[in-house]
Amino acid sequence: MRNVFTNLPVEFHVPKFIKTIFVSDFFANEVQGGAELTTEALINQSSNPNNIFKMHASSLTEEIIKANKDKTFILTNFVSASVEGLSALREHNVKYYIIEYDYKYCRFRSEGLHLIQTKKACDCYKNEHIKEVILKLFLGAEAVFWMSEAQKKHQISRLSELADKQSFILSSVFDEFSLNKIDFIYNSNLDKPKKEEVAILSKEGSTWIKGIESTEAFLKLDGKNFAHLPKKPYYEFLVELAKYKTFCFRPSDKDTCPRVTIEAKLLGLDLILNKNVQHKDEAWFNGTREEIVTYLKSRPAFFWEKIV
Repeated sequence: MRNVFTNLPVEFHVPKFIKTIFVSDFFANEVQGGAELTTEALINQSSNPNNIFKMHASSLTEEIIKANKDKTFILTNFVSASVEGLSALREHNVKYYIIEYDYKYCRFRSEGLHLIQTKKACDCYKNEHIKEVILKLFLGAEAVFWMSEAQKKHQISRLSELADKQSFILSSVFDEFSLNKIDFIYNSNLDKPKKEEVAILSKEGSTWIKGIESTEAFLKLDGKNFAHLPKKPYYEFLVELAKYKTFCFRPSDKDTCPRVTIEAKLLGLDLILNKNVQHKDEAWFNGTREEIVTYLKSRPAFFWEKIV
């Protein structure tokens, strides 16, 4: 949407009362991916959501940053942001934080996809342009939030300069409404028979990293019948997922903290995962259902306590 007088995007006009600006390629009303849902949960669970402004990464300009130097910026996915916009955050001493959902040091955001697309192993982290833009951006942040311990470890193995950077493990984040909805669906299905086929994601709208075809091959080789979950709006999808006994998710490359595995576990499903599910060995994920819920409920407050 554009201003009828200036023909500039509406988001170029940030109200004075705004305290925090979330920057993302997409938001949950546009794409219902795990990253977007986590961002939305953080906004919803803030002490005052009305003081938060959503800005598309493509709109991040030096002019916007200079005009809002008094505000705090939260960078999430920002592939569509310009180099000039990202660099201006540091150049103008703006307070900003980064939530790293994947691997921005790779131009494909995935070393596995990089290999497929170029037929060469990813060496983006050795590139001087990457170090000039991405590494300096991360080092200039007040703090970096990682999705999992394994993600943090791998990032530091590529960019060792980040080892001493203040950072925190955030994990995927759920707002209270979503957790209550998942509880309701879980309790509604306690006494119902479960489908024996192994549930897997649909190919429709799925990306390469979700590994749908390789998951099918794995289950066929193991002699297991499987069924694709229909692509539906978020809560309708959870209702369908809850009908199954087992969920299989085997991404093709490192998936930092895939939300769907958490949803499946909270809905009572057994899980078949591979090593690319990067949070699968963390203590919170391997606790009881009650312990997992308690941990997830703590994440929004944990995040906002660090934003100072």
